[in-house]
Amino acid sequence: MSAKLGGMVTDDDDSQFIGVHVLKTWSDTELRRRAVSKSGRLGPVRKNRSLDVAARHNLREFPGDGAGKIDRARSNHNRVLFGPTRARDVVSRALHLCQANGIAVHAGALLTTKERDRLKLVVPEGHEVLRADTARACEVVISLPSDSTIDERAFFDDALEWARTFFARCGTLLSALVHLDQGRPHMHMLYLPLLGFGKMSGTPFTARDRLVLMHANFHAVVGVKYGLADRISTQDRYQKTLERMAA
Repeated sequence: MSAKLGGMVTDDDDSQFIGVHVLKTWSDTELRRRAVSKSGRLGPVRKNRSLDVAARHNLREFPGDGAGKIDRARSNHNRVLFGPTRARDVVSRALHLCQANGIAVHAGALLTTKERDRLKLVVPEGHEVLRADTARACEVVISLPSDSTIDERAFFDDALEWARTFFARCGTLLSALVHLDQGRPHMHMLYLPLLGFGKMSGTPFTARDRLVLMHANFHAVVGVKYGLADRISTQDRYQKTLERMAA
């Protein structure tokens, strides 16, 4: 099996995959502007998706979610490895962390400079108002081939421990869970990209050098242990990442 660098991944794709998505909105109401998610990509770009929507999808709270792709009879085999079991609690935790770290919020969402000016709000002293294009969350997705014989429980447990170390200075882990009700076993990890008091940024997840390092480090720490081949050299991977991001 080989490691997948980029492009869309299908259920019959014989490769391991790791990618990062940046979620640019907090809740459904913010999607009215149809903001497009930004991805420094080692994987597919996910558009118009909010933290709330991502959490509800991951925890299977949409009645008709993924019609034709999700086998509801197998959803009880999905595993929550970390975080709340309800989407609203994932969002509430993110909101609480933002408030506690000097990020201005309003009406259950991050307050942006545009909304502050439009509503003529007075922001409490010591709270930062973020730009509208600030990343609300970053989602890391790791998957195995659909026909993999690897012990998925051990693999995803190790992948989570790797992520805790690799992304330790990039943000706070909100949720981690494994989906076994689709073609490919895969894990979703939602991070709040909180870098310090009053500062949020998705750049540590999507900077070009970080994406290349992420792929290489994941292979070295986890992939090798499970016999996953990495056929792309670091230099080739870096060059191809730049080409995809420029496209």
